Amino acid sequence: MFLSTMFKRLPKKPLLAAAALALALSLGAGRAGTHAAHAAQQYAAIEFYGIQFDAVDDGTTSCGPDSWPFCPTDTHAEVYANFAAAGTSGGYFARNLAGQGSQPGWCGSVRDWYASTAYGPCFKDVDGGLPGYPAAWTYTYRLGDAAVCTTPSRGAACSGSYQTNNNVIRMVVKPGDVIHVALTAKDYDWGSADDVLCNINATLNPFASGSGQYSLHSPWNGDGECHVLVNVSTYYA
Repeated sequence: MFLSTMFKRLPKKPLLAAAALALALSLGAGRAGTHAAHAAQQYAAIEFYGIQFDAVDDGTTSCGPDSWPFCPTDTHAEVYANFAAAGTSGGYFARNLAGQGSQPGWCGSVRDWYASTAYGPCFKDVDGGLPGYPAAWTYTYRLGDAAVCTTPSRGAACSGSYQTNNNVIRMVVKPGDVIHVALTAKDYDWGSADDVLCNINATLNPFASGSGQYSLHSPWNGDGECHVLVNVSTYYA
């Protein structure tokens, strides 16, 4: 009887030990999973993809006595711009396209949008649509193709060199955050105040609307009209 009792009770200690070990492993795995989840930070990538200058009115080209009042509209512009993004969880990031209101004398007529980074401070030649017919103009000037510089605030002096593919801004976000974006593009006029061709201020909510492309419209203001294309995505790293 004694031997039989001993035989029946012996397994309890090994079973309790095994149960304790399983519980410890389970709790440890849970803590490890929690630490891993906390270690993965969420970010947003905001790509200022490009600008469509739907309509530009930079005055009229030369008009002879036989052409008035049908003077053709000048839809060409020498552009500089700046853009920025800021998030609810903090962080403000800005970029400049070309010199802000002035360019070096050595730029001359080298104002090509796709010019090398050496010509980053130079204005950019763009063509826009005819006022009254904005839907007919769909060409997109990609900001990743142009040389832009990092700056502490829009329009301030550059704090970094001009680089291509410098049009993506990354920032820390958390669920529920919104992202504020802004872009202004102006046409340089040597004899008068510079014309605002494009002025965007918008609040984007990638957690409500999802990742994707936003088409932001700046309506006709007498000098210009535009759409700015902004791509937003979120990711963990």
